[in-house]
Amino acid sequence: MKEEKITQEQIDKWKEQYKFVYRATFDGTDYYFRTLSRDDYIAISAKQANLGQALDYELETVKVCLLNDLDEATIKAKSGIVTMLSEKIMSRSGFLQVEEEEL
Repeated sequence: MKEEKITQEQIDKWKEQYKFVYRATFDGTDYYFRTLSRDDYIAISAKQANLGQALDYELETVKVCLLNDLDEATIKAKSGIVTMLSEKIMSRSGFLQVEEEEL
């Protein structure tokens, strides 16, 4: 896989469009992603409901939020990449445990 060169100009454009942009590096490859919006989350959930069968939610999340121009075969080449990226995306999108207390 030949990794594309992402410039600061491209990152700035993404930040202008999506506000939150992150980079995760796995095995020497940089993966740029944005956060999952509420609308994205609802669309993925609706897609799963419309299919009437299981949907690879992790893969769908990565496909929606990954900003690199990588094809699905490249993303899925190593099975752990999808899971790890999905976890990073969900965490940065607010899907993480928060501490709360009863008052």
